[in-house]
This record gives sequence, C-alpha cells and structure tokens, in this order.
Amino acid sequence: MFTTSSIIDNLDQSDGLEYKKLCRSLKITKKSDRDKLDIALTALEKLEIINKNAKK
Repeated sequence: MFTTSSIIDNLDQSDGLEYKKLCRSLKITKKSDRDKLDIALTALEKLEIINKNAKK
C-alpha cells in the first residue's frame, strides 16, 4: 500500500516522473493498486498539489 506522502516524495519537483516509473518506485504491480493510484493522483491534481500530465 502507498500513502499520499510516498507519492509526493517520489515525484521530482521540477521534472516530474513517468507513470510507469512511479508505479515501480511505489512497488505497484496489481491493477487494483494502479486504479487506487490513479484516484490518488486525480485527487492531488484537483487539490493543485501536483500537475498531472495526460500521458501514462
């Protein structure tokens, strides 16, 4: 399982991080966990904490 802080810690402030690399760094392999990550990233973007690109 991952936390919001682990997502933010794994993101580089200036360059960001590709979706696949983020999944690897958080050790996410199951589809259900990727779905949860998508929900978390969407929430963080709506709160304007991150700026998510459309690419995955």
